[in-house]
Amino acid sequence: MGITKHFSEQRKAEPLFDEYFAARTREGLRVVLPLIGGLHAFIAAAYWFTAPYHQALGLSAFSIMVTIAAAAATVLVAQGKHRIIGADGLGTCVVLLALCNALIHLASVWSPLAVSAAAILVVTAGLVSSARTPLYVVPVAMQSWWALLAWADNWSADWLQFETALLAASVAAYGLYFSRRKTAMQLFESEQRFAMQSQRDPLTSLPIRPALIDRMGECFARAKRNTDRTFGVCVLNLDGFQKVNAEHGHAKGDLLLQTVAERLRLACRRSDMVARLGGDEFVILLDETPTREHADAGADRLCGLSCAPVDLDGVTVEVSASYGVAFSSVGYESEEAMLSAAHQEMQQAKQRYHAVARAAEAQQKHLEAAGGRALPTLA
Repeated sequence: MGITKHFSEQRKAEPLFDEYFAARTREGLRVVLPLIGGLHAFIAAAYWFTAPYHQALGLSAFSIMVTIAAAAATVLVAQGKHRIIGADGLGTCVVLLALCNALIHLASVWSPLAVSAAAILVVTAGLVSSARTPLYVVPVAMQSWWALLAWADNWSADWLQFETALLAASVAAYGLYFSRRKTAMQLFESEQRFAMQSQRDPLTSLPIRPALIDRMGECFARAKRNTDRTFGVCVLNLDGFQKVNAEHGHAKGDLLLQTVAERLRLACRRSDMVARLGGDEFVILLDETPTREHADAGADRLCGLSCAPVDLDGVTVEVSASYGVAFSSVGYESEEAMLSAAHQEMQQAKQRYHAVARAAEAQQKHLEAAGGRALPTLA
């Protein structure tokens, strides 16, 4: 199960990493790709005046096609897309070009190095077909440029030496690429862990205010597009938490908060969100809630769960809770305004609780003074 879970999480993380890596290299690609296209154009122009006619014609056609591919990739990358739209088609074109180039090489030179270099060209081009990230355009374009030089010089005495250099350069390029990708993956994982930790409460592992505000912003944006997709926010505060801290110690108080947080998290739907704002105050985002009545009912159910008795390492305590609800259909101007409205309603409920608690305490003292039976105190 552990191995399966590891590979499942790795597959889920790969698209995020591809976008992350592509975003980090996008600015560099905007510079590198036009340079590659320019080099192809320059080499084609130079060999047009020095090579035989048929060779110059084929060389120019190959160079123009690669230049167009590099230009198209540059435009697509400049649009700010993390993934190249239509990269399969681009990859297929480059694969065919590399195959044609390899056949021309092998027709005149059958050395093992020539075969290896041609295979590397085809494999590199194939990466574009299988991976739709602009990152792969750079090695393909570089390899095709090297192939262009090899094509132009395939009758020279230095062909074997050039093939050796091509093979060595290819290995170095792959090594540099995979090394950089590994380093970027480590940096990406570190940034992901830091971002996760910075938006989580260390005691309860619940999201904190920044994460809650971001999620509420998404819900607001969705509700603007579709007014039927309303949501509610419940601010819940424990009554009697300070008494638990005073009588049983802060360690027991922390355990109480962790228990309540876990109860709320398990009781909510996957689309909901439970956050801790600090102290004994929690916020529950009730996503996809059709009416205010549904939001009130959900908040009341969650409040009841948080009030259930809690076993704190052999000590059973029972607290109550006050809550307030705000509903998105009211038309709040911001996430903070909606939170403030729910918080004010919670404060009013808390004041009513304290008023009832004080009245019960006064009545109990009166009965005790009169010799009557004491009433049970509120938690």
